[in-house]
Amino acid sequence: MSQRSSRSLPPQVRREKGRGVFFREYYGRVNGKIQWGNRVWLADYDAPMSVIWQRWENLQAKKVHTVGWMLDLYYKSDAYKALASRTQSDYDSLGRLLSSAAMLDGKLFSDLLLSSITKRTIRKYLDLYPAKSSANRQISFLKTAWNWTEERYDIPTNPCLGVKMNSEQPRSRYVTHEEFNEALSIAPEWLCIAMELSYWCRARRGEVLSMRRSDAS
Repeated sequence: MSQRSSRSLPPQVRREKGRGVFFREYYGRVNGKIQWGNRVWLADYDAPMSVIWQRWENLQAKKVHTVGWMLDLYYKSDAYKALASRTQSDYDSLGRLLSSAAMLDGKLFSDLLLSSITKRTIRKYLDLYPAKSSANRQISFLKTAWNWTEERYDIPTNPCLGVKMNSEQPRSRYVTHEEFNEALSIAPEWLCIAMELSYWCRARRGEVLSMRRSDAS
């Protein structure tokens, strides 16, 4: 392959002898390490330059900056992988809820272009979503993913910034001893133990699940 033909390839496209021509998106540096996307094979090694460029342009046309595209990038990031497993699980659930939410025009939230989302879009989502607390958590996650992506890609400014979250009412009723005992009577043994530990140690679920026998000494 001549130096001239190499320079004529589209951005982030390379030839690999014996395999073909591929595109591999550059994601920037994360923690000092260069991050690349998966290889997308475009053509045979000896394919005409016109074919390579046409297939590259077709690929670029499909890569619109949508919410789904952004969340997928964040889920593949080192920042996400460095989170505690419980936080990752929570973010997975929030991402699914957010992505599958239907907008007033019938589109899924995941299909919205980032450029079409404004502060009013976020405000309407918070106002119309039936579970107010869940809406807060979803938008908080969206804000995190948007911040991460905005630092690495040319996307619009995060519209979640400055939007006031829904008011949340704290629980005002304490579970009675009768209700607690009733739950114990029908729960499996392992759950009864966890409930008792949570009650006597004033521990949250995550704290109970992380307890070890050595903690009792």
